[in-house]
Amino acid sequence: MAYLFYLEFKNDGFGKVQIDEPFGFNTISFDVMQKEKGHARDIQFNGGEQEFRFTWTRNHYLDKILFYNEIYGFESKVRLIIEIDGTNTILGDLDFSTSKTDNLEYFSCKVIQDSDYQTIKRLKSVKVDMFSSLDVNEEAITPLVPTNMFLKAKTTYQESKWIETPNNSLMTARGFINPCVQTDKSNIDITTTVSSVFLPRNTTVLLENFQLIEAASNLSNINIKIKGVSFTTSSDVNTVVEVYLWAGGVPQILEAKEGKNIDLKNDYTVNIPILNRGEKLSFFLSWKLKETYEPLTNPTATVNVASIEISVESTAYSTIVPTFRLVDVMNQVIKSISGLGINAPRFQAAGQFYDNRLFNGNLARGIITDKPFYVSLEDIEKSLVEMNGDYEINNSVFFGIEEDYYKPNEMWFFDTTQFSGMHITYNPKYSISQFNYKYSKYQSLKENESINSADTVHGETEWLVPNKMVENKKEITVEWIRDAFLISETQKKSFVLSKDTASQNDDDVFCIDTIANVDDYTIDEVSNLKHEYNTTTSRLILRCTEDINFVLLGIQVGSNFNISALDKNAGNYTVNTVSPNELQLTRTSAGAIGSGNDGVRSTKYTYTILAATIPFINYTDEAFVTIDNLSGKDSYSNLRYSVKRNIDNYYNSYLATCNLYHKAKDITNTFYKNNGLCTTVYGGKTIVEDNKFTPGNPLLSPLLYNEMVFANVDFEDFLSIQSKLRLDRGYIRTIGNDGNPIKFFVKSMKYENLGKELTIVGEGKYDPINMTITKQDRIITINSETQLVKIVYEIKEDKLYVYDSNRQLLYSPVFYNKVSINGATTENLNIFKDWMKLI
Repeated sequence: MAYLFYLEFKNDGFGKVQIDEPFGFNTISFDVMQKEKGHARDIQFNGGEQEFRFTWTRNHYLDKILFYNEIYGFESKVRLIIEIDGTNTILGDLDFSTSKTDNLEYFSCKVIQDSDYQTIKRLKSVKVDMFSSLDVNEEAITPLVPTNMFLKAKTTYQESKWIETPNNSLMTARGFINPCVQTDKSNIDITTTVSSVFLPRNTTVLLENFQLIEAASNLSNINIKIKGVSFTTSSDVNTVVEVYLWAGGVPQILEAKEGKNIDLKNDYTVNIPILNRGEKLSFFLSWKLKETYEPLTNPTATVNVASIEISVESTAYSTIVPTFRLVDVMNQVIKSISGLGINAPRFQAAGQFYDNRLFNGNLARGIITDKPFYVSLEDIEKSLVEMNGDYEINNSVFFGIEEDYYKPNEMWFFDTTQFSGMHITYNPKYSISQFNYKYSKYQSLKENESINSADTVHGETEWLVPNKMVENKKEITVEWIRDAFLISETQKKSFVLSKDTASQNDDDVFCIDTIANVDDYTIDEVSNLKHEYNTTTSRLILRCTEDINFVLLGIQVGSNFNISALDKNAGNYTVNTVSPNELQLTRTSAGAIGSGNDGVRSTKYTYTILAATIPFINYTDEAFVTIDNLSGKDSYSNLRYSVKRNIDNYYNSYLATCNLYHKAKDITNTFYKNNGLCTTVYGGKTIVEDNKFTPGNPLLSPLLYNEMVFANVDFEDFLSIQSKLRLDRGYIRTIGNDGNPIKFFVKSMKYENLGKELTIVGEGKYDPINMTITKQDRIITINSETQLVKIVYEIKEDKLYVYDSNRQLLYSPVFYNKVSINGATTENLNIFKDWMKLI
């Protein structure tokens, strides 16, 4: 078969010209190599060492090549193309940086078979700014525009505890006291230390004297347990004792008792639904003599409170965060460093990863124009291991997960095999005894741990595979951050840090699972604000006196704003201007406002964020049937990407191959940090984070077929295999020396053009020992993968042999009673033969 060769000169637009075969083509070999720790396969010539030679004695356009070498140097772009039967195949680009020439009679250089791959490989660690209007080569590129996400504040479970200060026998007839003032645990923000345990009755009671907590965030489900309360007096006159709890300035008498020689002993459990930001909770006992009594000495009052325990659910401010869609970032990085596009069905519209979005600390603080958002391909690569993903370069960059690179489709068959040197070994990547999976960053790794961060399901874990004769480990480390606690901490810092203040999370990349939003959000909040009436503009000005940011809260010009009743400026308003620290409002409801209402005070207010402003919200408990052993479940981000759920979703097949010789044994957990007891039910799967499990659905066998040599393979057939390897990503079938089929996925492949010899190292495809055959609409399907219109078979010695149309075995022979036909099996050979006749 004749080949036609072309050179395409690209720098100056000279274009494509036909040339004679270059020297070196006849002896070239082509290599395909799978990534060492990935699924993708790279293509190159002779390991990148083969040289092509162009001379003046043949039609090689040597003058043009030498001109390019002089003008464009190692930046020359000249493509070598071969045409077979009218079909063009790009062999690669001339690598001028490796050239040798006398500038007269010859020019030789290596050819980069996939120059796009080489470019991407060289530049994969280069950080690309998503906001930049220039690519890495200073060429124009359309910058990405972030889209707002409504980040629901994470609810945290917090506890504080106080224990009794001893020796509370008082020689007094009246007073106020809380003897339980020694702080034992102080997780609730803000837990206060009681400044005075006893006040005489003739003083004014200040609740601050007996304050236990002040709500720094909105608190809900406040459970208070007061244990071991006792009050005794030796008085022979009537005494009144009252046990007080004050919440938000509202008194609640837990118990009142009156009498002589009082002996009060009790425990109290109280639930308060809500304590708004800035409100306080206090506790004390009050007593006094009801009659005039003036003995020489006051009666003795003994007061004890063994402990006070308070638990709350704390919710900070929800915010708006500008974010980028993950697939858009992937595309922008590839486009910037190589000019190529991407093919990523799982990440693009309707794909399972489509609604993953990225942000960093700067975006969480609303900083868009002043700070870059850097991501490199290497960053993406280090995080795609989360879902067992990889990328591969063809005419575009393909992103997929493990099963995308091992499809159960036969892409080629070899019936002529030379197996003299072939040997079978075990694949080292499946010969493991330990599997470790972790996120490189999560809150409880840090010194200043967040309250309740032991709840995290985005930490790290170790698993024991029941293989006793191997010692290898599989280590998975995910670089981007999923941890809900680190997300929450960064959200809270967005209020505290000024625009010019740097933070360690500024450039950390967070990946967050989102859901499309179609609803307006009405937000009720309480903040300490300064009210000031502007007589010139007739506007009410609200200013922050605490760490909040009106812009991050999502308050917008033109939106409605309501100040709740009881405030002096209560009413409805329209927002005129918004800045981080100030709102200017125009009153729209009846009622007068004026400077007489000015002042700093706790203000309850309501505002609405339109759906158009927040097209996405963080995915929390939506569609989860069960979430147990996890606090704040309705505000917990990334639950669909917990450590164990990721292992189950994306590493199940891999671990099934590792565990193939112990199918009946579980893979067991030896370490889980932190919340191994978390249990979730989603998509029909129940996941207990640290529970042992038996993996299933292996794609590969643990066998490696080495040095399989196929002779007399035409070059065009090799190119076809190479193309199918990139497009179909299926397996190759051949027949072994024992007559049984060998099915494998290419791990490495080398084609020698001169000898027309193809040498392959292949990873064995897994075929179950049982077989399923189904027939529907005249289509016969074997093992849910091979589809036939007619099945060619024979039954010999109790085994079923299934052939292709050329009478070559499709599968190894299977005992008839291990074959399921339309869901049924039989132990009767004659019945089985009758069933097969009906297929």
